[in-house]
Amino acid sequence: MSGVTLKLGDGFPKFNSELSTQVKELQGLLRKWGYEITETGYFDWATDSALIHFQRYSGLSVDGKVLVGAGKTWKALQKPPPLTPPGRSLSVVALESVPFISQFDEIHVKGAGLTGCFAASETMLRAVGVKQAGPANKYQIVTKETWDASALKDGLAYLDGKLNKGTPVMVGVSYSNEAKEKGYNENITEHFVVIFAKKGDGTYIFHDPATSSKSMGASRKFSKDSTTQRLIAEGIPGQEGYAVGARYFVTMIRKNDE
Repeated sequence: MSGVTLKLGDGFPKFNSELSTQVKELQGLLRKWGYEITETGYFDWATDSALIHFQRYSGLSVDGKVLVGAGKTWKALQKPPPLTPPGRSLSVVALESVPFISQFDEIHVKGAGLTGCFAASETMLRAVGVKQAGPANKYQIVTKETWDASALKDGLAYLDGKLNKGTPVMVGVSYSNEAKEKGYNENITEHFVVIFAKKGDGTYIFHDPATSSKSMGASRKFSKDSTTQRLIAEGIPGQEGYAVGARYFVTMIRKNDE
C-alpha cells in the first residue's frame, strides 16, 4: 500500500491495524540497516527509535514518520547500507516497556508545550498499542467538593487488574496548593501521567511528562496512603515552582478502550 504515512502506534489492533504489513516491511528495511528490532508489524517504540536514529544518521528531516513507497526516508532505506551499518550503534534492548515521552517532545506530541501532558500521555499509551477510552470512561475519584471513596476503590481495582496484565493506564492528578492543603482542587484535574507498574511494596510506578528531563520524569512513584488509600507522589526536591516539584494526588483513573 503505497502513499500511506506510517507513524508510532500504527499496525496495533487499536491503531490502523490494516497497516501492519507496511509496518513489517519498514521493520525489515531497518533491520537491513543493522537495527536489532523485531518484525512484528507493530510500529512500537523500538521501531520509532530506530527510524529516528536512521533519519538523523541520513541527514533527513527527523519526524519519526515515513511515507511508504515514496518520500526521502523510504528512498534512503532502499539504498544498500555501508559495511558497518548505523543500526549497530543503537541498542534497543534496554528500552522501557512503556517509553517516557515528555510533553515538550515536538516529534511525538501534538501541541507540545506547557499544555501537552494529555497528548504526551496518550502517545505513551499508543507506543505500546493502548488507547484510552475517552472522557466519559473513567473513575472520577475527586468531585467538586470531596473524595469519592467508591470510585477510588473501584478505580484502584481496575488499575491493579490492568497492571497485572502489563497494560499501562492514564491517570489525572491535581498538584496545586489547595490540593495539598485540602486533598482536592477546584480544577479537579490539572495534569496527566501514565502508571505502568506496581511494585511488591505497593508503590505505583509512573512516567510524568511534565519535564523534558527523563531522569526526573521517568519511573516516579505513587504511594498509597495507609488510611485513606489515596495515591500520592511527593514532589522532586529542588523543583519547587514546577509541576514535578509539587505533591500529586490522583484525581481520576481513565479506562482503556477494550
